[in-house]
Amino acid sequence: MDAIDRYGQALVDAAHRDRSRWRQLRALLALRRPRGGASVNARVLIAVIAIVLATGAIALAATGVILTGSPVGTVRAPIATAGEGIPEPGGSRLLPLRAADPAGGLPWGMRVVHTTRGLVCVQIGRVDGGQLGQLGVDGAFANDGRFHPLPADALPEVLGFGSGSLAGNCASPGDTYAAESNGLELSATTNLHSSPGALSDRRQISFGLLGVHAVSIDYREGSRTSTQAVLPGLGAYLIVQRLAGSTRSSVSETDGRDEPGNYSMPAGPNGAVTAVTYRYGGRTCVDRGNLRMRSCGLSEVPAPSPAPLPAARVALHVGLRIQQHVITSAQISFRAPYAVTSADQSYSVSAQICGHELAGAASRSDVAPGGLVRIAVADILSQACSRVVAFRVEYVRFLAGLPQPTPLGSITLREPAGTHAAPLPTPLLELRRRTHPTRSLHARIQLTLLPKTRAACDAAYLLFPCYAGRIAFTAPYSIDAPGGELFEQPHYTIEGFANCSVGGRPGATDPVQRAVKADEKVVSAALEPSFVLTRRCAAHEGFEVTYINPRRSSARAPHESVIVGTATLAQARLPNGQRAEAPAR
Repeated sequence: MDAIDRYGQALVDAAHRDRSRWRQLRALLALRRPRGGASVNARVLIAVIAIVLATGAIALAATGVILTGSPVGTVRAPIATAGEGIPEPGGSRLLPLRAADPAGGLPWGMRVVHTTRGLVCVQIGRVDGGQLGQLGVDGAFANDGRFHPLPADALPEVLGFGSGSLAGNCASPGDTYAAESNGLELSATTNLHSSPGALSDRRQISFGLLGVHAVSIDYREGSRTSTQAVLPGLGAYLIVQRLAGSTRSSVSETDGRDEPGNYSMPAGPNGAVTAVTYRYGGRTCVDRGNLRMRSCGLSEVPAPSPAPLPAARVALHVGLRIQQHVITSAQISFRAPYAVTSADQSYSVSAQICGHELAGAASRSDVAPGGLVRIAVADILSQACSRVVAFRVEYVRFLAGLPQPTPLGSITLREPAGTHAAPLPTPLLELRRRTHPTRSLHARIQLTLLPKTRAACDAAYLLFPCYAGRIAFTAPYSIDAPGGELFEQPHYTIEGFANCSVGGRPGATDPVQRAVKADEKVVSAALEPSFVLTRRCAAHEGFEVTYINPRRSSARAPHESVIVGTATLAQARLPNGQRAEAPAR
């Protein structure tokens, strides 16, 4: 049955459910058209037909029968050798997973796409006739009520913010994750122009690829907990629920690795998922967010160390474009000593700005050895606190989920006299001021170093001994328990920094995700930036605690963002209370 037949049948079904409406329509159709053009009755007829057709469209959405519209468009054309790439021939597969929508209609589904740049992309949408797509409702596609299929090459990156980043994910082969996307609507898009109060049309979507060892998930469903088997092989799952508590769009995920050896790292629960059951070597264990590898019989041996690349030093060049004394663009260019053939390889430019903050940019395209690489760095100049910025260039490849940087050289950029970097746009400048404070309270921060096993140090490619950290501080201000999107409300963050070449790896910002009273002592869990304690680096590595108020001051949150305090490794103590002594190396 083709689309027209299905549409007609759906209208017939709707007619059976409401015969009185059709009797009214037939009576109006029997009216003769009076002389002199359209009459009031004829206009009423047109209005009634529109009502019938609109009601029919609602019936179509409710029954899962719907006309097909134009394919979903993209914000730019995908390129096989850049960004996420394009699907490999035969590399796109719609999974058999189906999740009912709380309002009914077409089910939700998931497809997996293998790309020319070595990524495995997941996309979420509504399913009709074996196709994944989006609906013309909630302001999307001019509310045409049709199903709009996603083309095979419409990967998250080229779909843009509304349709891409919230409705999909791309990762390297072997990466596993549990993801959550808040803010998608019935259409499977994020309609940025819709009413922020329409919570009933917003969705919380939990999805993931947990790998071959995953067996099932437990997830919250209202006030109860349900269990669902994952799709064997991929460990895929999909849960669609109404969004409650916030209208803001957000994404989050927990990551892991699914390796053939016994150094796999399970991905922990996230979003609606409260627990993941894994099976390794015949042994079953449940991860509720605190699973260590050995709890499933894994020995925590490190991934095989990669063969080092031959040393390379390249000639680095800086190019500036200046208009009316303003640096409108800046780039670092050089000839590539190594090939880039996938998204797991790139050339990276980074700089320390404003003390110990790291800023960077990277190439996003394939390049042959000897090919010209250009990386834009104007945004870094706009964020810098001085007119002189030292850039470091590296070739970075990811192996077993860990970055393996190979230094290529460094270059210092000095702004020419009489010029200045273009300022960041005002909204970004204001957001940066609120999220990157420079004023400090210089409060006392306690840092305890937690020794890690030799295997864990090896897995992080760090010398032994290495350490995680635990932070304790007295909160200067109170904060409420998180509700909705964390980074839209006042919160505390703890961030590791490492500025020494033989030292550690700074980690991502770790937020305090609970209510805190003013003057309350806050103690963190073990924080995973791993550090090597050396005399040369001890004073340059550690943790910074920050209070962030991302909005303007209010009666409920009167304090501006501020650095609470900093603790370096030189001030750290061991769990037994003794001062951590750095070996001379």
